[in-house]
Amino acid sequence: MNPWMELWGWESTETRLDDGAVESCQQVWTRSEVVGMDERGARELAGHYWRIVRRATHGLVRVRESALGVEIRLPLGPPLLRFGPAVIEADGDGVAAVHPIEGGLLAREPTGSISFSQRRLPDRMLVESAIAGFHPTLAARPGAPDWTGEELRAIEQHAKKSDSLRAALNRKHDDSAAS
Repeated sequence: MNPWMELWGWESTETRLDDGAVESCQQVWTRSEVVGMDERGARELAGHYWRIVRRATHGLVRVRESALGVEIRLPLGPPLLRFGPAVIEADGDGVAAVHPIEGGLLAREPTGSISFSQRRLPDRMLVESAIAGFHPTLAARPGAPDWTGEELRAIEQHAKKSDSLRAALNRKHDDSAAS
């Protein structure tokens, strides 16, 4: 990938579905192709992503690519995530590499996929990475509180009130012990 390529319009979306699945999409636009519009280009696009994972984690997370798929793991222990072999799609208007999520410690169940794609639009190229139908182990289960947003703020407020009450009781105790 050309490091001097002009990129713009970065967007990122995240959604939690009713069944607890997480979906996210990151996309950016460029004037020219990032990779070739063929099967090789689709594989290169996925390869770029896995190299970024390696670099961004400074070697803490290992990425193993093989004919069986991709594993993301710490140096010791079982895989954090396992992906099946990429299903490749390529035509004159776009390329995509889609890896099914097969499991790992961070996957509650083997569902969903991660995909990397590039599509030709009339005036630009759209480059996208997306996660669909992923059920993370650490996310709330369907019907359970989301433990983010309002719930987290409520817990923080309760903790602050408890700390304030504890401080007031300690001062009262200190005052009565001094008298």
